[in-house]
Amino acid sequence: MLEIRLTKATPGTDFPGLEKLRPQLLSDVEMHAFEQDAERMQQEEQAKKEVPTSDATVDFDEQVAELLRLPVHFPGTHPEVPSGPLPNEKRALLLLAEILYAYLYEDRMSVHDPTPESAWTVIKLTRSLSCWTDPLEGSADLHHTLYSPRSRVLYALHTLDAWFALAPTGTGLAEQTTTVLSVVWDQWIAPLSTWVAHGATDAHFEQLRNAFAHVAFTPELLTEIGMPGDWDLAALNAAADEARAEGEGAFRAASNDARILQRPRAEDVRLPVVLEYHRNIARATAVVWDATEPVRCDVSQGALTLRAGEACNVLSLDWPLVDGVYMGEAQDGAQVVTLPAHTSPPLAIVPQSPWLQFASEQTPVLALACAACGSTLMQCSGAATLRALPSENWEELVDAWMCHGDQRLNASVVQGRADVEPSRTPELDQIWVGSLIVRMNSAQFTNAHVADTKIPGPWEGDAFPASCKQCSAMLGAVPVHDTASTAQLLQTSVVPVPRTLSYTTYFSEILANYLVEQADRHAVHHFLIQALEVEPQPRLFIWVFHPIVELCTTQRMAVCKILYHTSTTPPQVPYHPLTLPAAQAMHCTPRRAKNLRNGT
Repeated sequence: MLEIRLTKATPGTDFPGLEKLRPQLLSDVEMHAFEQDAERMQQEEQAKKEVPTSDATVDFDEQVAELLRLPVHFPGTHPEVPSGPLPNEKRALLLLAEILYAYLYEDRMSVHDPTPESAWTVIKLTRSLSCWTDPLEGSADLHHTLYSPRSRVLYALHTLDAWFALAPTGTGLAEQTTTVLSVVWDQWIAPLSTWVAHGATDAHFEQLRNAFAHVAFTPELLTEIGMPGDWDLAALNAAADEARAEGEGAFRAASNDARILQRPRAEDVRLPVVLEYHRNIARATAVVWDATEPVRCDVSQGALTLRAGEACNVLSLDWPLVDGVYMGEAQDGAQVVTLPAHTSPPLAIVPQSPWLQFASEQTPVLALACAACGSTLMQCSGAATLRALPSENWEELVDAWMCHGDQRLNASVVQGRADVEPSRTPELDQIWVGSLIVRMNSAQFTNAHVADTKIPGPWEGDAFPASCKQCSAMLGAVPVHDTASTAQLLQTSVVPVPRTLSYTTYFSEILANYLVEQADRHAVHHFLIQALEVEPQPRLFIWVFHPIVELCTTQRMAVCKILYHTSTTPPQVPYHPLTLPAAQAMHCTPRRAKNLRNGT
């Protein structure tokens, strides 16, 4: 491995061409303010006299200025040109073709102090060294193999991801931290790539091969050019073997004539795709990412084939899609294919919380534990009996069913609820499961602290809030202190024992099923998640605009499609409040909201 050590003629000066990389995209006023800020920051840095580390804007290490001064000289074709150790400009040409950017990047990121990962970094950025099946052991033979065929040099120039990362982004404005690397691209790599692709002849490559193959790695030469981090061919070959084992680095096999072998088959290249089916509008949508070519979708007798270039996905779906050929349209960085479908009945999905799944699957619940710390809150003598509570506002549903003038039944229902509600205490070892609340006999509710003041909350009526004695997490509430009654516990605050789901999945499924249930039963689509404090504090506003959507990625599922945004004030539209303990409201961040799901 070779290194170029360059020095700057005038230390501390900016390198040439800096202003070319800074076109004025701002107004004069904005530019003046920007320049003042830059001057102030420069003065502060000068006053502090700090030692620069990985600043890539000013050429502190004196490499780039000398690099720009170094004349670009390409080898000639005269037979009398001697072979042997190359002069500086020719060595720079060869090194830039493979490792210039990799070394500059690693050297700056490691602050001139190589680490054990330095060789790995160079190999990952130098793709042509990590893409061969059998790297040769000898240095001369290795470089002979790399540089003899024209196609391999072209391949190295056009597949090095780091180089393309230096190319202009379309705005013409170089990022402040990559100005040096942008100059390297403009002054060296781009012209070199153009020359190799269009100007170099086979004679050039022949001479480069012969000259580089005869470079003697003598101690004097190594002292002159340096050995960055003691990186040797063994480390490079080990990294190449790792890349081959992991299938990284556009890994290819090379034959003697440098023809590309082992090209991936079309059926081996998969497209990242998500399919949605909306029965209510008789339409499906395929969203394809990372497609560099137009996407074509063929639908025939339930089989769906997506093609984009060499990539191909074949899916078998039982959706009633209309046979035909459909093309994708570019939308927001993806290809979207709209697929018409025949009308079909609605998908019959009954939302069920994990608690109702425990009951339907006859999973024994032996105890209840605090979701925050895991301490036991209720210990059953055997397996608890789970019973489903009627849905909220059930008497209003009965009232809506009345179709005659005699409202005595409605009055009876309302009065009956008022009479039995205070005394609805579950038996021992019974757990009543509602939409968001589980109820149990407070006589078995141990290891909890009950407050002295009633407050409103997600439970029915004002009650005394109860918290865990171990971690003080909010659990729920009880209506009275001294006698056995109904303890109303939030499903998000307690977990069954034994537990079969992680808390993140458990928490997400409870909230997702609650949203779907409210949207289905009460036509509620706007929800405001609030933190349970003295005054409820808004945290997250959610709009459930598609309660149930059939989705297909790697497997079929039904999902709840939502829009959300953080909010500290109530929205201007009607909404359903969902009050949770403060810690759980903070847990329900946009990242958590994105994970709300209702799998089938």
